[in-house]
Amino acid sequence: MDESRIRIVDVGRKSLLVEPVTEPRADQPSEVSVTFADGEQERAAFRIVPHPSEVDMWIEVMRQTEQPSAVCQARIDELRARCGAQSPTTFRRSGLLPNRGILARTFERYADTAGGLVSEGGASFRGGDWVLLDMEIRNVSGQPWAPRVATFKGKDGTLVTVRLVTAETEEIAPGESRRVWVETDDPHAGAGVFFTLEVSGADGRFLRVGNVELAPRMREGKQ
Repeated sequence: MDESRIRIVDVGRKSLLVEPVTEPRADQPSEVSVTFADGEQERAAFRIVPHPSEVDMWIEVMRQTEQPSAVCQARIDELRARCGAQSPTTFRRSGLLPNRGILARTFERYADTAGGLVSEGGASFRGGDWVLLDMEIRNVSGQPWAPRVATFKGKDGTLVTVRLVTAETEEIAPGESRRVWVETDDPHAGAGVFFTLEVSGADGRFLRVGNVELAPRMREGKQ
């Protein structure tokens, strides 16, 4: 606060009284900053701007215990945690989703020399409304690779919605391999059972695996 332009008249427990020292100018707004006793937020700033026809003799300021953005973010994190707890990817990562006893198929090793990535093979799982692809990817290039997004396309061109892309680690170091999981919606009945999976990294390199087979849809009434 510029004390040559704004003077503090009184400071109360919940109030602050100020008055201008000089004639306020529209092109030179004044700013008053206050700090909070609880330390939750560093400060709050208020700009004092003159107006030819309006005047505020008293301004009441209320502060929520949590900022709206923080409340929203907490809610989003809660929903994500719930979804993750019920996700087939979570069950597979924890070893609770076996290769046998559900609709599953395996696919063979595939190398993409252009991107320096190799799929060491994997398995596809099909549930009521989801598909989970679990594969081992080796990084044979000299740069680390971090899987970020994926596309899953049928032979007829059908693009299947990808729900989640995750891996054992944030990135795969050169010469190392890690498991990568891709979770998608269940394709419609006419999309067939053979698909192309493309997993792209943060650096733009991608691994495309063709002929990923899904188990046929489970018939109504069967488990």
